[in-house]
Formats: sequence, structure tokens, C-alpha cells
Amino acid sequence: MYRILICLFITVFLAHGCSPSGKSTNDPEICDNEKDDDGDGDSDCADLECCSESYCADKPWCESSDVEICDNGIDDDGDENTDCNDIDCSDHENCQNNEICDNFIDDDMDGMVDCEDPECNESEPCLEICDNEIDDDGNEMIDCDDPDCIDFLACQDEICNNDIDDNGNDLVDCDDPECEESQYCAVELCQNEADENLNGLLDCLDPMCFENNWCGDCNPYNNEGCEQGEYCYIDKNQGTLPRCFASSGTAAEDENCTDAQDCAPGFYCTNSGSSSVCKLICYPGVEDSCPADAPCTSFQEWGQFSAYGMCWPY
Repeated sequence: MYRILICLFITVFLAHGCSPSGKSTNDPEICDNEKDDDGDGDSDCADLECCSESYCADKPWCESSDVEICDNGIDDDGDENTDCNDIDCSDHENCQNNEICDNFIDDDMDGMVDCEDPECNESEPCLEICDNEIDDDGNEMIDCDDPDCIDFLACQDEICNNDIDDNGNDLVDCDDPECEESQYCAVELCQNEADENLNGLLDCLDPMCFENNWCGDCNPYNNEGCEQGEYCYIDKNQGTLPRCFASSGTAAEDENCTDAQDCAPGFYCTNSGSSSVCKLICYPGVEDSCPADAPCTSFQEWGQFSAYGMCWPY
């Protein structure tokens, strides 16, 4: 019977987490009342629980432990969280108050006031509205100048050569005023064998030059400038300038033709009456794939005001 009572006493003692002093081991240690509050045999600063208090931090056993001191502005335990931002300090008296984000007071005593405190990152007083021309969060930076707006659509830079409205203002690339100084939006001069706007298309091959009296309406190498289903030919009846035609032909080099569209795309129907034949087109100084025995000859040599020419044998 005696053994049974002893075992019953031990079972009850362990189940209730009691110390010999009768204190619950779950009680927090109060670090300045000269009592062993949690019943672990150590009172006040002698208890490792109190190392988080600045007045206990200089104890040898505290200096050698990785314990966060909750009111010294230092990341003592090296977990990149300081004072009340460290979970170790969740029960510390200085960390019981939540930061009120618009009262100019350090409510949680972590050394950071209002919007400086990470607790306020998502609080309305600390959020910048990015398109109202007001410094909403009081950091002296307005709208897109505020780092809070880094991901806001209207604060994105317009990329001037990607066919996308990057900043959501319904203006794409060179139509956006942001691109006024971009070289991609430079005016193509159309007659100097240079690519001013860096799009890889020189002079009359650039859509910017279509409808120019020197260039014609379209690009005879790729049909750009014409509607779908139309074909760009150099028209001998219209000043040897590129025009759009509703059909295309199949006649190859030196085969007979009457009109431009009798030839396959990329060829020109010569102005030789019944002896007219298809010749490969070229663009002197810009696009010249003529063979050595039929060099690129400008239509200007035949008195035409045109940027183009054809491969003409000696």
C-alpha cells in the first residue's frame, strides 16, 4: 500500500508539472523580484530566461549564450531579427504592445516609430498610393519616386522597341512620350544609307519611309506595307516605285512579262514593250544581291526618281 501511494504521488506531481516549492514550471520567470518564479532553482538573473533583459545580459552565463536581448537594438542571436521582431522576445514586456502606425509614438518600444516599424509595412497610413500626386506615407517621395511603387504598372519604364505598352498608358513604344529621346524612335531619313532608329531596316525598307516620293508604298522584299494577300512590286508605270498589287505572278528571271505582277515577287518587269522580261530587283547601297555579271543598276540611270534598281547585265 505504501508503494502504491508513493507512485500515485509521483504520478500526480509529474502530471501537474509541480516543483518542490509548489510553483508551476510553466510560470514565467520575473527577473527582478528575487524569487524563483518558474521553480527551476534559479531566480532572477541567474535564470537563463532572464538573459533577454538588458540588466542581466552582462552575466557570464548570458554572454556565452545565444539569447536575444529584447531592448538593445542589436541582433544578439544572429537570426537577422532584432529585439521585438525576434520571436524569442514575443513574451517580453516591451514587446506586448502593437505598433500604432500613425501616432508618432514607438508603441512597442523597438526603437522604430510608425512607418519605420516593419509591423506597419502593410498598414494603410504607411502605403503609398502611386498615382495621386500625394506623399501618402510621409517619406517625402511621391508616387513613382517612392520605392513602394516599384511594381506599380504606371511606374514602369516604357521599353521603346518591344511592341508592348509597358506602363499601361495605352501608348506603345514610340507613341509614348517617354520614348521621345530613344534612338529607337529617331526619324528615319530614308535617303542616307543609315539606320537611324536601329530597327535593322535602312532607308526605304523602313515602314517610316513608306509613302515617301523616293521610296514608294511598301517593301518589295517582304511585302510589308501591303494588306494581307497583296504583293509589293516595283511598278514601271508608276515611276518605278513600289506599289501594292492584288495578285502575284510566277515568271522568273528573263522570262517575258507585261505588267509587274506577271513576275514572281522580288522581280521587276522591264519597260521594253513586247520584249519586257523579269529582272531581279536591287537597292543600290542598301540591298544588293546581284551577280557579278549583272550589277545593281539604279533606275536613276534611266531618268527615274526612285531608290531602287535592277540587276542589269553589262
